[in-house]
Amino acid sequence: MTKTAGRMTSMQGAQALISSLEAAGVKNIYGIIGTSNIAFVDALYDKRNDIRYISTRHEQVAASMADTEGRLTGKPGVCLVHSGPGALNTMISAANAYKDCSPLIIISGAVKPSLRGTDGMLEVDHCRIFEPVCKAVFRVNSVKEFPAIFSSAYRIAMTPAKGPVLIEAPDSLWQAEEDVDLDLDIVPPAPPDVRDEDLQKIFRLFQKADRPLFLAGAGASEAGAATNLQRLAERAHVRVVTTGNGRGVLSEKHPLCLGRAGFFGNPVADAAMEQADLILALGCGLSDLTTYEYTADWRGDLVVINADPRGLSTLPSSFKVNLTSVTADAGDFLHKLGRLYDAKPFVKSNDWMDSLFPIKEQWDAQLAAAASSDKIPLSPGRVLKVFSDLAPENALFACGAGLNMVYVCDFIQIQSPRSYIAPNNFGAMGFGFPAALAAKIVYPDRPVLSVLGDGDFMMTVQDVETAVREKIAATILILNDNCYRALRYTQQILYGARFYGSEYENPDFVKLAESFGAAGFIIKEPSQIEPVLRQAMNCGKLSIVDARIDVDDAVPTNMQAILKMRGLA
Repeated sequence: MTKTAGRMTSMQGAQALISSLEAAGVKNIYGIIGTSNIAFVDALYDKRNDIRYISTRHEQVAASMADTEGRLTGKPGVCLVHSGPGALNTMISAANAYKDCSPLIIISGAVKPSLRGTDGMLEVDHCRIFEPVCKAVFRVNSVKEFPAIFSSAYRIAMTPAKGPVLIEAPDSLWQAEEDVDLDLDIVPPAPPDVRDEDLQKIFRLFQKADRPLFLAGAGASEAGAATNLQRLAERAHVRVVTTGNGRGVLSEKHPLCLGRAGFFGNPVADAAMEQADLILALGCGLSDLTTYEYTADWRGDLVVINADPRGLSTLPSSFKVNLTSVTADAGDFLHKLGRLYDAKPFVKSNDWMDSLFPIKEQWDAQLAAAASSDKIPLSPGRVLKVFSDLAPENALFACGAGLNMVYVCDFIQIQSPRSYIAPNNFGAMGFGFPAALAAKIVYPDRPVLSVLGDGDFMMTVQDVETAVREKIAATILILNDNCYRALRYTQQILYGARFYGSEYENPDFVKLAESFGAAGFIIKEPSQIEPVLRQAMNCGKLSIVDARIDVDDAVPTNMQAILKMRGLA
């Protein structure tokens, strides 16, 4: 690397990209080496004390780990993959990040330009393939383009709605040398300030409402927003419900938090949404999950505050609500709404909550019965209630997809923002285990706990080796019922218990864990739940807990809303 006149520096392509990554503050890269990126990995060797390269055993895992870093930090996680098959293995993870608005940069090697278009080995059109699941795709054609393309990719990944970006670089550029301008422009444009007339109108609605409700999404977990939300909710005595990605914006142990609304949520939160005369939706859209595929009956005014101007562009016309949409940052909006409130404070009546009491009483009884069950095989609710009770306040939960996600929402209480990571809006299996590994890398001093179905875990089981090699001490709880239970449950309810294609056999998870060098535990009886979980959580290395649960357990959920969603009620 040599300096030239002005701001130009002569350097190789790999050095240009690594310098850009360093300037952006990137500390971790997750990936798999291949012939199309090996020269880049070699250049990373010289920066191994500054940028940690975590080699995984599957590209989906690498990209999911990078996605998780983006969710936890709010800044793009970075993964590196090989051309062709390696890149395509990240597509599930890219779609997860796209659906959940997580900033992610995927760097893919590619064949040299002279072979482009020859249909040769390892060649596919990455940019065309990834375009539907990325906010932007870039192809680097010269060394000097690296900093500018990286700047654009970073800004786009960070601009609301945040999301994944692909950078494709041919293997011939990594060691090619050119003069490069390393000045980066990675600062995304600031979201527009809430207009004063909109703010005043919303405040008047807030003043008038007898049954106001906050609906908090991931955008409300940004710096300062959660604090302002809690302060306003407490002073005005307003209840809070959340989306899946908004869990923990207000601690779920807080008396004003009603939990998650919608599919995977609970009937108390759903009833509050139906009875509220004003819903202030903060940092979220209106997904098919929150609205039960747009069959929810919300009668009050609905005001959506979202920094993404296209956040409601996919809302179907059949969903009839009295909607006001404001493009603004949720944190800025809450700060300014709080100032108006401070000038003219008020306290909302608690009377309307009385109508929810029978629903809450019935729901609490349902959860209590599951959490106290002595049955064998185990009640999933009992296992997870103990897991939640043992979790420290700063615990971070990384969870998978499937029916276990419903149990997690029912029994695991999330106590702080960005402390629940799951593939909420795409629902892809194979995310939760990589998410736990990345979470422990990003926050090594926080307890990281993971709840996975057995089917989900087996999709990324090979990366137990990664966790052991990288000394990642997360606790992985497997709800083991030898089936894809969401599908088996559907077959049981809707298809006359004609079980086909939903059942399988699992290996011995304890022996499997130990063969990799992890700690393995098994829970078969209720008396074993607490002592085994304590031991696993405190063993000092990756622990895998096999909890043998009842395959026929009835999951607590808002079944009436689900039947209505499916046209059966």
